[in-house]
Amino acid sequence: VVSVLRPEEMFECIFTCGADCKGTSLYPCLQIFVNNSESNSVVLLHFDEQQLVLNPKCSYVPPCERDNQKNRDNVLLWEDYFTKEVSSQSFTCFFNQQRRPDDVLWQRSHDTSVLLHCVLWPMVSLLLGTLIVLLTVCARSLAVRAEALQKRKCSYEVCQDLSITTSDCRSNKPGDFLAMNSDPELSSPSRTLPLFAVPVRRRDREH
Repeated sequence: VVSVLRPEEMFECIFTCGADCKGTSLYPCLQIFVNNSESNSVVLLHFDEQQLVLNPKCSYVPPCERDNQKNRDNVLLWEDYFTKEVSSQSFTCFFNQQRRPDDVLWQRSHDTSVLLHCVLWPMVSLLLGTLIVLLTVCARSLAVRAEALQKRKCSYEVCQDLSITTSDCRSNKPGDFLAMNSDPELSSPSRTLPLFAVPVRRRDREH
């Protein structure tokens, strides 16, 4: 740590006091300049990436409270910490020489575990969704096949019943006809055609 400054400039932050209640309060700016051993230059230290984007002029942005004094006390705690405890110590910081050569980060908010979670859970959700879709398609395909097999089975049984009925009809007709012809009573002319007695007159021819 090279120097710890607290300019007189105040910055606004937005606090929430309910579902539909929002307001603004003020907090002092804390600037912590450190010596970057990699680039051998004095740079501004920031708490993490989010605070760097939120306020690039200050090193620390406190949690926004409705009371300005609470915001000030929170900033003073960090000022005392870096002035008394970290001032004579070396610590590891993070920086990007190409994008922000004048800024460094005290800690990273988007570390490997955060990135892993950001990538892992969407991939798991995607795989589960794909699996559910595949199971639905397979179940529907199996239902269609089972219905088709059931229809084939029913049509086969109906055709088999029809063929049995037709063969029975064909086998019964010649048998009945033979049975009728083999019965002497049914085949006799007297049985089929009734005879009536008709008187016949005979005339003698006169010569």
